[in-house]
Amino acid sequence: MGASCSSGTPAEASAPTSGMYKLEIELKRGHNLAIRDRGGSSDPYVKFKLAGKEVFRSKIIHKNLNPVWDEKTTLVVDSLSEPLYVKVFDYDFGLQDDFMGSAFLYLESLEQQRS
Repeated sequence: MGASCSSGTPAEASAPTSGMYKLEIELKRGHNLAIRDRGGSSDPYVKFKLAGKEVFRSKIIHKNLNPVWDEKTTLVVDSLSEPLYVKVFDYDFGLQDDFMGSAFLYLESLEQQRS
């Protein structure tokens, strides 16, 4: 999965990993995604999971290997120790959706108060 993401330096070791945090997610685009449909394309969407629970799902972009979502969501997170799991799927009507790729984002590694 081609994705652009930046993270700063880790917080100091003494920083707490529990509390209340606001995590702003901006899902921009995918680049050269895998072909999962017979027509040589895919219908991609993205799921975000935290602690095994789905916290956000993007819209489906039909027949596109370079989708542009430009979607934003804000989550309230009470612990930075659980990674954010990002999974990309190809939507298939009436069938099980095809897995396309995934990544973990380790929240502890993000610099607070930064984009």
